[in-house]
Amino acid sequence: MSVNSPQFNNLVIIMKRIHNILDPKNLTPLEDFDASRVLPYEKEEVRLINAWNIIIPLFDNYIKKEDYVNAGLLYGPDFLDLINNFLDNVKVNASDPLARMDRLMVLKSIYDAFTNNIADLTLIEKGK
Repeated sequence: MSVNSPQFNNLVIIMKRIHNILDPKNLTPLEDFDASRVLPYEKEEVRLINAWNIIIPLFDNYIKKEDYVNAGLLYGPDFLDLINNFLDNVKVNASDPLARMDRLMVLKSIYDAFTNNIADLTLIEKGK
């Protein structure tokens, strides 16, 4: 994935969207978080969580091997589309506190995996 590609631009936009949604004061540490235990409520949520549960062990394996290119490529167009569909169609800040926390934690898991292991794309300024 080239930094000049539409896919990379989409990844930057998505990471910035997630970053803007996440409020560190409202989130608990992820040490015990397991996306497979989340009870999804919406179809977009089910799709994203199912994909993430497949991707995360592969991602972790690539990171352990210091294969950052293949780890990053797991955040490809299909996965980015799932994230976009989730963000566009699911109310993350739901009135149900359990649904809200589950949704925030799934996003935090996706965001932190990339940001803590590959790059913090929120630092990229448009046109720079």
